[in-house]
Amino acid sequence: MSELERSNDPEKKEQALAHGSEYALSYLDRTLAPAVRNILLTAADSFDGQNAAVAGPQEAIESLRTLLPAEATLTVRCTLPVDQHLPRWPGTLRTGPVMPLEQGLWPYDPEAAAMLAGRRRLIKREWLTSEQQEKDAAWLAQHDLIVESADSVDSRGRFALFAAADDETLQNAHAAEAALCASDTERESAAAWLGEALGYPSCCVNTFQRLGRRDDLTLAMELLPTVDASPASPLTQWLHGPLALISHTPCSLECGDSMALAKAVLQELERERPGFSARWEQLTRRIQLVDVHGNSFALRATGELSASVVVEDAVRFSLPSADSFSEVMESVPEFAGRTFHNVQGALVSDGFRAVVLADHRRAI
Repeated sequence: MSELERSNDPEKKEQALAHGSEYALSYLDRTLAPAVRNILLTAADSFDGQNAAVAGPQEAIESLRTLLPAEATLTVRCTLPVDQHLPRWPGTLRTGPVMPLEQGLWPYDPEAAAMLAGRRRLIKREWLTSEQQEKDAAWLAQHDLIVESADSVDSRGRFALFAAADDETLQNAHAAEAALCASDTERESAAAWLGEALGYPSCCVNTFQRLGRRDDLTLAMELLPTVDASPASPLTQWLHGPLALISHTPCSLECGDSMALAKAVLQELERERPGFSARWEQLTRRIQLVDVHGNSFALRATGELSASVVVEDAVRFSLPSADSFSEVMESVPEFAGRTFHNVQGALVSDGFRAVVLADHRRAI
């Protein structure tokens, strides 16, 4: 278990185990099994905004042990390294005119493609700088879209913009964005409207709303299947930004609505750029994983992921510098021929270890 987390919440808007002073006390994921939640609530009893009885691993284990019969065996296994993280892929992968396929897939814009395919009414982008925002606005305007900046910069310093084909959708988008900070009822209604306008399946929006934490790592650990699951379609690949056809996290890799959306996007990208589909599938119909250091890989491999796989070919994805897309992907020849073993849910081989992974080797 991880430590309890304290965050600023003077208006008590966050769902939390306890509130005190101007703070909220919460756990990594606020959706907990009742027995575990009771343990953490006990630990939170003394919380006054400054102090908390933090439940460390051993304390939590002992508390759990009291809930089990004496003859029961309690096994605790850590599934994530403390410093595990996922890359934050830049929007530059989607912005700008396409290149010849022999120079690579990037940039390509699945959101603009979804607009052209009639699968969404709104695009929302977030940028780290105003210069990036301006460049993207010019790119989206070339698709006959009306582009407007969001009213303010968010708490992480990102600049947001909306793009739509009509003024009414943009006005509703601004109103919905503002309502996300309002009461629970308004927030849920706004999230539902935004999800529909952005083309996200309602099942995925509902799942996202139910999660206590919504960072990429939490989404991966909550929503990606275990290694003994059957391979999924490459259409629902979302772990690696450079290969994603959808801009939401699907409720499941088997989500039919997400696959239908991704297929429509892929068809539009193929129409714009013949040969795109085959090249994209060649890279995506693989085991996609992020190692414990945050490096992203796609492995073409044989074998069952639940036991062991032998790698035939591997590529690594990296964050591009400036507008240089040649650095996005590189071959990893040292992985070829190596066997990767499943060790308690992690993929391991000669010092390499990954616990965040998804098998997308099924045919489209």
